[in-house]
Amino acid sequence: VLTFASVTSSTANFRPLDGPVPNRGQVKGALWLALPLSNQSSERKRMQLVIDWPRLERVEFFARTANGLVSAESGWSIPFNQRPVWGPDIVFPVELQPGEQQTVVLRIQTRFEVSWPMYLSPAKVETSYFAIAALANGVFFGMALGLSIFSLLLFVRLRRALYVYYALVMVSFVAMWLLGQGMGA
Repeated sequence: VLTFASVTSSTANFRPLDGPVPNRGQVKGALWLALPLSNQSSERKRMQLVIDWPRLERVEFFARTANGLVSAESGWSIPFNQRPVWGPDIVFPVELQPGEQQTVVLRIQTRFEVSWPMYLSPAKVETSYFAIAALANGVFFGMALGLSIFSLLLFVRLRRALYVYYALVMVSFVAMWLLGQGMGA
């Protein structure tokens, strides 16, 4: 089993990624990514590294800072309250001092397809995005639940099986949507 120390002992262990959103399909074992980051400005940068693919089972984050090694983990197998940033996406806080260069290392492991659309975002922007997305999802799920209940009430009144089938389709769709958004794990 590879560890952070054995993987980072040589930069020859890494090769450049292919394409803007790498996709490895299904992979047995784990993938390791090294991301060089630098702060060219004269002020401290607080950012969030976002992997916009909630279907990854476990992502471990490692960064060497002036305070030592920082590590965290996220992914659908990790409960929201144990993630570094609460929410369905995989998000890790990154802080860079002026002129600092840092290499972030990620270990990605999942039983499903391995794709990692990833970006760095200012922390404030990402937090407001999560709030808006959560509100929109809540409205959508509330409407779908309301339609399901209304359909069941129609079934009780009219005794037509079609309304039960519609309610089941709506509940199944909402369950799939929740899982796809990373909120149903």
